[in-house]
Amino acid sequence: VQDYVARTLSTNLSHDYKKLRLQLGVQGVRNFRNAGRGAVMWDEALFNPALGRAFDATTGAPVFLPTEDGLLVNPVMAAQAYKREIDRTNVLGTLTGSYEIIPGLRAHVDFGPQYTKQDDGEFIGVYTRQKRGVGLPDATIRRSTNTNFTLSNFLELDRTYRGSHHLQAKALYEVAQFRTVRDTAAALGLPFD
Repeated sequence: VQDYVARTLSTNLSHDYKKLRLQLGVQGVRNFRNAGRGAVMWDEALFNPALGRAFDATTGAPVFLPTEDGLLVNPVMAAQAYKREIDRTNVLGTLTGSYEIIPGLRAHVDFGPQYTKQDDGEFIGVYTRQKRGVGLPDATIRRSTNTNFTLSNFLELDRTYRGSHHLQAKALYEVAQFRTVRDTAAALGLPFD
């Protein structure tokens, strides 16, 4: 089973007051994806030779190993026994301010933070190619969190003197930080399927 849900919120504000300009932008995105086995299930279903029976003729129950080939499994059962869910949150902001100190000289400050969190969970049941219908199921969760920001400060000079002389200059000071935290947990031999 596969599906995808995305929610997005975006807000922008701008304000001018005399020599001061302020802008604020915030964007938030939340995605949830039930990835399942992806295209692997369809590839397996298409490339399996139709030599066996997908369902038992007397009971109607699905047959996990439909052929004598030990590597071929029932793709429907394998898809139902495997789950992968990805949950991602991303928040991005920008705050920009500028102030005209004197005509032709302007100070700018830009701040841009970002926060991203992703959970990637996987469950491998007994009736998958990995487990071959025996043993106990396994589960894994991988979590990552990214936080970063950029802070830029600069002065901008744009002046014309005596009608024929033009001067442009910029001075920039910028600080940036990026931090990633990763965590993984796995459980082997779960007592349920």
